[in-house]
Amino acid sequence: MILIEALNIRAGGGAKLLNYLVQTLIQKGVPFKAIVNAKIKEKINNESILYLNSNLAIKDFLLYKYINLFHPKVVFCFGNIPPIIKYKNAKVVTYFQNTHLLDGGANSGLSFLRKLRYNILMALISIGKKNSNYFLFQSIKNRNSFIERFKIPFKNTKYIPFFNLTQIKKSASGRKPFSKIENSFIYVSSGASHKNHIRLLNAWTILAKRDNFYPKLYLTISEDNNILSEILKKKCDEGLNIINLGVLPQDDLFEYVKATEFTIFPSLAETIGLGLVEGVFLGNKILASDMPYVHEVVIPSLVFNPLQENSIADVVLFACLNKNHIPISKVLLEDKIDELISFLQ
Repeated sequence: MILIEALNIRAGGGAKLLNYLVQTLIQKGVPFKAIVNAKIKEKINNESILYLNSNLAIKDFLLYKYINLFHPKVVFCFGNIPPIIKYKNAKVVTYFQNTHLLDGGANSGLSFLRKLRYNILMALISIGKKNSNYFLFQSIKNRNSFIERFKIPFKNTKYIPFFNLTQIKKSASGRKPFSKIENSFIYVSSGASHKNHIRLLNAWTILAKRDNFYPKLYLTISEDNNILSEILKKKCDEGLNIINLGVLPQDDLFEYVKATEFTIFPSLAETIGLGLVEGVFLGNKILASDMPYVHEVVIPSLVFNPLQENSIADVVLFACLNKNHIPISKVLLEDKIDELISFLQ
């Protein structure tokens, strides 16, 4: 039996991947239990999943409690951090997905408190690394950086990317023939600082003032992000063609992706960048940061310097003026969910 520990997963790509893994285990009839943070946004109603109130201080206490209750053969720590205790009667596997934990968020424009939290988590990885038999990664770059940063033997690491390709393809195959909205873009992402929304919004201002050009931009920023919401309001008051969809159910979100011509992705750091994969399969050309994580996941149509607002604006304008002549984007990543489940068993 597999015990999945996901007590520090609440939203974003990690939550999507967790739900995909759990749903696949249920479909395949693989015996498992999962202890999940009660604050996770999308819950699955299943008797094998326990939703618990948790925080960093009590995470390991809860893990210890449920290991002794369920006696699993495998413990899968889904949220980056290995246990602080060595469990001799179970194979412990840690899934590492947060790139900020490789440098403490030093290069991602995070607040002091967020950086402090990441440095504490890095210390916990250093303490607990000897207690995990294996570390799994979605990215070869992250795997190599993790090995160098935490001095983990290569043989104790595995590169097993996974994402819900079936759901994306199902949505794409059900697409009705229609014309995409002309000169339209979508950026599917949370409002975290490393997602680089402010430079993206400023690039839209440059397009308006410099080129008198007003492409449509859809965003998916949560309404409780007060800072970005205020900036977005000012940009809209300036007449920019920007619409914030907020947080949408996956199927509704995919309809907006299918309706746009381009997926734009200015993020400074990602583990996998699911929005890139979704954009390609849903018929969009990808304009993305010229960053290593992008080139591991897709072959984008065009790239830009995500630190330079003029670079973003230039590429957006070029794409709209030359849309029939820029290359189609391609996905490089494979969904290896079956390999993951086989490894966990």
